Amino acid sequence: MKADILFIADPWETLDHSRDSTLHLGRIAMDEFGARCFWALPGEVFVENGTLFARLEGELSKEATKLIPVSDHGIRPLHSFHSVHWRVDPPVDIRTMRLWSLL
Repeated sequence: MKADILFIADPWETLDHSRDSTLHLGRIAMDEFGARCFWALPGEVFVENGTLFARLEGELSKEATKLIPVSDHGIRPLHSFHSVHWRVDPPVDIRTMRLWSLL
């Protein structure tokens, strides 16, 4: 079974796709380990009935150059991922603290 990895990070449209370290990690995970990598925004992580969920922006394409839409409205529990990687750029603000408290 392939591992699913979730990246919680900046909006896809604002990334420098040729230089972003998070995308580089995703490419390696896909190429070297056959992982499936998914993308979510920090504001799209929420709790329901004591379980953390993320509304996914999409799955990284094989080249990690675009996001592929996901089915089921893109909502998955965080525990369904092998690992969750959160990338945040300064400044730390209330949105950052919200996600810290949820995680």
